[in-house]
Amino acid sequence: MIICSNCKQSNQESATFCGSCGSKLVQVYQSNAPQTFVDISPDGQISVRANSVAEAKLALKELKLKKKELSLLKKQVTEQERQIRANYTDAVRNRGSKFQGGKSIGRFIRLAQTASRDATRQNLAHQLAPYEQHKRKVEAMQSAIEQVILQVESFILKNS
Repeated sequence: MIICSNCKQSNQESATFCGSCGSKLVQVYQSNAPQTFVDISPDGQISVRANSVAEAKLALKELKLKKKELSLLKKQVTEQERQIRANYTDAVRNRGSKFQGGKSIGRFIRLAQTASRDATRQNLAHQLAPYEQHKRKVEAMQSAIEQVILQVESFILKNS
């Protein structure tokens, strides 16, 4: 059976137009996925479709769940950063101290050691940069979700 989107009348599977109102019938395949009231676009725009308090409450639950998912994602990113920093710290501890003495040859060796250490620190910064950027995006999304949660809660209070 096909349900007309215009008049909600049942029609035969083979029908092209509604037998009741004459509207063109469109086959809609329903998935087993639950209905969602919240859409988050790839660019971070959040939209909530709730026409009643009950739908708003479901949307609120969806938003809180998404916020928890983002919190877990942020923890994963932070753990990856921690691991990178731990590897760097181990390397620093194992490399030994700078060369002492030696006059002009010693100065040259210390200069080379300093350049190597600066390059290692710069490499650390390059390794961490994408994680920091990802973490900032997650934090911005969490903040946006918090703002939408406040709006939905306000809607629920006003319409209860």
